[in-house]
Amino acid sequence: MIRQTVAITGAEGLVGHVLSKALADRGVTVVGVTHKPPSKPIEGVAETRVADLRDDSAVRGLFDGCNAVIHLAALPKPWEPWSAVYESNIRIDGNVFEEAVRTKLGRLVYGSSCHTVHGRSMGSATEVVRDDVYGRHLPFGKLHRLEEPPVPSSPYGAGKVLGEAMLRYHAAIHGLPCVAMRIGWLTEDDDPTAVGDKEIGFMRALYLSHRDAGEIFYRSLSAPMPDNDIPFVAAFASSNNGRSMLDLGSSEQWLNYRSVDDAEEHFEKKQGKKK
Repeated sequence: MIRQTVAITGAEGLVGHVLSKALADRGVTVVGVTHKPPSKPIEGVAETRVADLRDDSAVRGLFDGCNAVIHLAALPKPWEPWSAVYESNIRIDGNVFEEAVRTKLGRLVYGSSCHTVHGRSMGSATEVVRDDVYGRHLPFGKLHRLEEPPVPSSPYGAGKVLGEAMLRYHAAIHGLPCVAMRIGWLTEDDDPTAVGDKEIGFMRALYLSHRDAGEIFYRSLSAPMPDNDIPFVAAFASSNNGRSMLDLGSSEQWLNYRSVDDAEEHFEKKQGKKK
């Protein structure tokens, strides 16, 4: 069990809610960083700190007393225009990373995205997958691998690619241990079937259950960094989906954890109810 204090930026968001509770349940003291005072307490958060992360002066001292940061704060939608990504996500990332260096954190876990690589597998829209080419359900289905150069699917994905590059810079130049966690797709009620018809294939490929998310991020805080030239690692964060388009082997090996949930079980159960 990790005995440390971890700040979660964007704690008021869906992933922030899930991780705050999951980490607190595992003995971690969670500091929730929010843009505005939350309307109600966030389960698992021991302390709330409010700051506009776009303002570098507001970020100063924000992580004092913390051992690590999970940085999730961002405009999360892949259809955001570049102007919005630039004014929000890029500025926020830069300020958070620089403060992480100043605070001399033991680890920075960055909420990256599978949209950093989805440009290869994207169909007619950012949340549509070419599931006739990509996926474990096909005899020769293609899978995204961590060693592949990123190909983003959107300005949002391109912003995350830039975020990962900034992480590598801070890891190489400042020695900050950094993790780029390429997150799949969580839902509020943990039900992957509750999406539109066009997005079903994308969800089946990238579903991340609350249970798997909690364990993956918990382990990302303590797993020994790979023996690389710089203290940086990228990993995929999704459940063990039967139609996954991600090669999870490297991520599972580093985390010493194999995801246990599968979106297909939910879809099979839903189909059974219809019969």
